Amino acid sequence: MRCNVTIEIPKGGGLRRQVESQGSVVILPFPDASVVQALEFVAYGFVNNSLNPADMLPADVFVLSNDILCVGDVVTVVVVGVRLRNDGDHKFLAVHASPRSVRTINDAFELPPALLGMLGRWVDPVERTGECWLPATEATRLLKSLLF
Repeated sequence: MRCNVTIEIPKGGGLRRQVESQGSVVILPFPDASVVQALEFVAYGFVNNSLNPADMLPADVFVLSNDILCVGDVVTVVVVGVRLRNDGDHKFLAVHASPRSVRTINDAFELPPALLGMLGRWVDPVERTGECWLPATEATRLLKSLLF
């Protein structure tokens, strides 16, 4: 499934940024060092025109890309997986749909388990029973239910 994503934290970014609804950017602290390590591989943002009822914010997404993505960039992605969370604040995983990007990845389980582990620790440093990665088919089904 393709969708548009707004980037809040660029790949390799040393600061956590959150784009507020009025367009301003707020700097926030990272919860733990594994987040900084995971950012070597992915950007982070939100799915445009989505609403997650768990936190009443747009759906969160990790974006794999070979391109340089900046805060506020809106990019088209293909969803390849989702981190299911007990609190309902699920985190999607997507691949930038750029010709130069890593578009050969079609499912989260094609990625190294160590990368999925780092991203999982970013989402929640404490592993919880029932929280796991789901494949692209389940991610697509779930994301469609959050779009407006």
